[in-house]
Amino acid sequence: MPLFLAVFLLAASIFAQTAQQNVLILNSYNEKFTWASQITKGIQDVLAENGNVNVHVEYMDILVNTEDHFYSMLADKYNESEFEFDAIITVDYAAFNFAKKYKNELWEEIPIISCGVSRQQAISVDSANSLWSGIYEHYNVPMQIDFISRIQSDVQRIIFITDDSDAGEEIREQLNIAVFSGEREIALEEWREPPWENIPKLLSQLDPEVDAVALASISLGDTIRYTHALWLWHTITKYVNDHSKAPVYSFWDVGIQNGIVGGYVLFAPLVGKNTGLLVASILEEHGNRPGFQRSLNINMLDEKAAASRNLNLDKLPPETIIINKADSWLASKYQDYVSNMMNVIIAELVIILILGFSFYIYFRLSNRKLLREMNAVKEANMAKSLFLANMSHEIRTPLNSILGFSELLLNKSANLNGEEKEWCKNIEISSYHLRDTFNNIMDYSKIEAGTLKVEKEWVDIFSLLDDLIGVCKHYLLYKNIRFYVLPSIAIPRFIKTDPVKLRQVLVNLVSNALKFTNKGMVKLAINHVNYPEGCRLFFEITDTGIGISKENIKKIFKAFEQLDKGHARKYGGSGLGLSISQSILQAMDSNLEVKSDKNGSCFYFQLLVKTKEEAFYKKFLSKANQKVAIYSKEEKILEYVSKNVEEIEGIPIQSTNIETILNLSGQDLLIAEADSLTDAQMQKIDAKYPRVLLIFYQEGSRKEKIKQDFPKFECILSPVKCGNAVKALRSLYKE
Repeated sequence: MPLFLAVFLLAASIFAQTAQQNVLILNSYNEKFTWASQITKGIQDVLAENGNVNVHVEYMDILVNTEDHFYSMLADKYNESEFEFDAIITVDYAAFNFAKKYKNELWEEIPIISCGVSRQQAISVDSANSLWSGIYEHYNVPMQIDFISRIQSDVQRIIFITDDSDAGEEIREQLNIAVFSGEREIALEEWREPPWENIPKLLSQLDPEVDAVALASISLGDTIRYTHALWLWHTITKYVNDHSKAPVYSFWDVGIQNGIVGGYVLFAPLVGKNTGLLVASILEEHGNRPGFQRSLNINMLDEKAAASRNLNLDKLPPETIIINKADSWLASKYQDYVSNMMNVIIAELVIILILGFSFYIYFRLSNRKLLREMNAVKEANMAKSLFLANMSHEIRTPLNSILGFSELLLNKSANLNGEEKEWCKNIEISSYHLRDTFNNIMDYSKIEAGTLKVEKEWVDIFSLLDDLIGVCKHYLLYKNIRFYVLPSIAIPRFIKTDPVKLRQVLVNLVSNALKFTNKGMVKLAINHVNYPEGCRLFFEITDTGIGISKENIKKIFKAFEQLDKGHARKYGGSGLGLSISQSILQAMDSNLEVKSDKNGSCFYFQLLVKTKEEAFYKKFLSKANQKVAIYSKEEKILEYVSKNVEEIEGIPIQSTNIETILNLSGQDLLIAEADSLTDAQMQKIDAKYPRVLLIFYQEGSRKEKIKQDFPKFECILSPVKCGNAVKALRSLYKE
């Protein structure tokens, strides 16, 4: 019996020593994410020392997979397995939240050890009866300040860039108390989730001698999409460091890259090792829960980054981990090599200089003919420029006279018959075409010679659009189409740009649209969006013309190109307008885009400009809550006018049916298209509306007759100029 008992105890002892334990590590990201993979490796290294522990690792890869997908994978993979887990380890917050959500379904009585979580997350599961334990992240602001003050002895201000995560909240709590470094107080500031686009301006104003930046945010880049979590830190650290005049520090070891100096940081390998030790203790004591412990952080320094900032490293804490050492073995050997080879290098330089000088002499002697030809080209260009300057004066002067006298004959002479008026109109239109063609050739010559310059000045955008209407109106003389200029009334009045170049681009685009449109309408719409650095204007010219095929879209921006010979004969033009417009817009940091189909074309571009007098539109009408009825046959025009009425605090009612408008009551103002209105409808409008603004699309005797029959009506001609609209409204309201 004693012998049997001894054999039984020996067998039991051997069995106990060889009993296998199983641990599952849930990692929030994939194995390529350095931060989480280093923690995982630290855990594996500790548990590998115990040969009885089998470690299984599953990566959630939260940027690709959903929680439901990961749950299904785990259930399918491990529910039918021959073993059970003795412990579950979660790495980072996503794995923690997954385990918290599915614990009762997957691991009801199994200890869960978590790392990479915040103190608040740990508190949410840490209770007397809980099976949870682990290591939560601790962000030690006083130690960070001490580290910074050691290598920046003159620092007077530390700026903490934070977010609204749990880490940001913990750092913020510590910043709310008075923190001193040594015997001298350091001013502490917090930039809480500053807008991504404002960071460069804020950082560029710092003083590198007395300022420091502590990067305590991981969500600054949320407005930018990332394909991998690691790129979030790569992008943030590089972006902040590149724009900061002051040294930048971090709270995480993964953040020490791209020029970040260092800091009192969470060190991933140490977090992994401590987590592994905690798991080993729980396995040995068969589930005894030690609770949550805070992380042990270390001082870390990127020596090359510190050297580039001229920082003093004499007072570094002795336990500081130094990476990217400036004086590496390879660097010192290279310095010795350079010193020993100085004479050889000097000799090589002398040989290179002799060869270079010989090449130079040979080049000068063998290329005199080429130099003479280049001088001849320069002289030819100078002669061409002088010729164009002279032609500019010689052609513009008689051309302006022709335009002026043709307009006088049409408008002032009462003795011309119909045929003679037709001749004068042909002279006027031909002169306009000749002027536009000549202007395009002159502008192309400037672009080709590289003399195109953008000169910015303050300009009234509404006056510029009124000038555009005056310049382009002659294209409507023989066409039954409508031309609308629709600027948002809320656009700031004054913008800083080159008015000549902007007007030229708009004239080219609008005149093209009018030229190639034989029915329907042409519309120029201008909208805007305000930004901290200025205002972005959006210009869109749409037409219902002949359209452009996909294969011809690129062709239209080439100089002297026409879609085909038939277009050149039918519509005229030099083929320069769009090429010149594109060159001008590119010089103004913009780009001309086009969309087109068989129903028409749309050309559009945008400009970022400085502005002033944003509230100008409110001066159009000082009385608020005016009830305004709007009549037009075009839905888009109704929508545009209605929106502008709302901008000046009016109350719009719109309709494409005139009878609906005539049946309204209690209205303060009517804005209506007038060409299709009958005399009877005019009488009803006169009796019902105290103020009336009529828009005519055709100049003629009917407009003058209505102004005589209904003196209180204000009549303006389309395309409506902003100045005329303002003048008419102020006249109606006696302002």
